[in-house]
Formats: sequence, C-alpha cells, structure tokens
Amino acid sequence: MKSETAVQKPLSDHFKAYFHLIRIPNDIAIALSLMVALVVGGALEQNIPWRAYVLVALAGFLISAHGMVVNDIIDYEIDKINEPSRVLPSGMISRREALIYSVVLGILGIGIAVLIDYYGYFAFRFSWLYAIFHAVLIDLYNWKLKKSGFIGNLVVSYAVFALFFYSDFFMDKDLDMLATGFGVVGFLANTAREVTKGIIDVEGDRAHGVKTIAVLLGTRAAGIISAILLFVSVSLIPFFFLKLGIIGKIGISIFGLGLLIAGLIDLTSPTRKKARIVKYIILYGFLEVLILLLADSIIRDLNLF
Repeated sequence: MKSETAVQKPLSDHFKAYFHLIRIPNDIAIALSLMVALVVGGALEQNIPWRAYVLVALAGFLISAHGMVVNDIIDYEIDKINEPSRVLPSGMISRREALIYSVVLGILGIGIAVLIDYYGYFAFRFSWLYAIFHAVLIDLYNWKLKKSGFIGNLVVSYAVFALFFYSDFFMDKDLDMLATGFGVVGFLANTAREVTKGIIDVEGDRAHGVKTIAVLLGTRAAGIISAILLFVSVSLIPFFFLKLGIIGKIGISIFGLGLLIAGLIDLTSPTRKKARIVKYIILYGFLEVLILLLADSIIRDLNLF
C-alpha cells in the first residue's frame, strides 16, 4: 500500500467519513437478520435473555462493518473510476487509517462473539469460530473471489444465508423452516443485488479484470439474470404467510412487491442509473421486512393481537 495521507478537512467531516465508510444501512440489515432469525427460530419461547440479542446483533454489525472497510481498501483503484466521491478515493480518510479501522472493527466483532460463548446463551458454543470464519471469508472475497464475478456473488449471498443459519441452529442445534426459508429468500435476493451492482460498476470492473456477469455477458444479460433471481425469491414468499401474523404478512407483502418492481426494472432498463435504484430497493426492502417481521414475532409472543 502506497504511503498517503487523508485530505485535510474539518474534524467533524473526518468523523462522518468513518461512518460513511462502514455503510451503516447494510450493517443494520445484517444485525436485524440475526435478530429476526433468533426470534423466528424460537428465542422468545426459550426465554433467551435480551443481552444475547444485543450481543449477537452487535457482533454481526461489527463484522459486517469490517468487511465494508476492507472492500473499499481493496477496491480503491476501481472506485477511483466508478465512485470517485467515496471516502477513500476522495481522500477523506487514508487507506492506512482505513486498514487500522477495519482491524479494530474485526477484533471487536470477534471479541463480542467470544462473550456470547462465555455467557452460554446458546446450545452451540462456537460463535467465536463462526465469526472468525465469516470475517476471513468476506476478506477473501474482497481480496480474490470478487474478481471471479458470479462465484463471488454467491459467496456474499451465502454469508447472508449464514446469518439465519447461525441464529437459528446455534441457539438450540435445530433448524426452523421459517427462519431457513427467510435465509433462502435472502440468498436469492442478495445474489440479484450483487449481479445488479455489476451493472453499476461495469466500467471500473472491466478496467481491473473483475469478471462480473455485466462484464462477461453485458448489462442486458446481467439485468435478465438478476430479474430471474428476484422473481424466484418472490415466488417463495407465499409459503411464509400461514406462519406469520398480520404485521408479518404486511411486511413480507411489501417486500415481495419491492422485489417484483426491482425485477421488472432490471428486466426492462438495465442502465447504470436504474441498476442503482434496484440496489437500493433491495437493501431498504430487506430493512423494512426485517423490522416488521421482528415486530410481528414480538407482538404475537406477547399476545397483543
């Protein structure tokens, strides 16, 4: 890594840059996924203490944030073409500072996973190992696997599925079909999002040998593949209805409608501008459905409806 310094800006802007670097909405989606899988998998019925929810969500948030920072460090040259206004290519934070930041975030996330095992909240006491494995996996993706294109997309989406698997299986060494089903939908929708991101980044990816579907087959093909993945994920949503309360039904219906709209945009207009819209529809759709599914499970457990 070449020596560099951050551009001198007001201290408040410097601190804001650290928050922008970790992409907080993405990290919140990770934290919520873990909490939803816990609740849907039966944590409320098993009287898992609230501290466990907080620690699990915080560990997931920090490991995700670590991966986001590493991604921007490794994608520095690509982002100078695709996203020059981002924190690192714009010089708001140096890559050396970002590297230290990523290490701190990763250590904190793994440390919290150690606490989860120490307090014995779950039947399966290897949260620390799971955290290390996924931190390393995401770093490997950022370093090498991302250039493989679709294989890299699948690795990232596996990590989304693994959130649901962890919270469900580690709690009681058993799998709940509802939690696992949400994990599958998350896997498909996130794969579509990753393919769509290739449309946004096609210029920089092509220049740096990243073999995304958009680079190899063109943006039109990438849009079609993304749309198919989204439509398949939408087709699975009706299977969850019978197991959800009214708030959950509303939440997953809105989510499904959002994915359907995103798929239609991908299918008809796979431009860079439209692909960016699709990317955010999927992300904020995840946030919406996770919040409402969490609320639905808590309300039904308290017999408020």
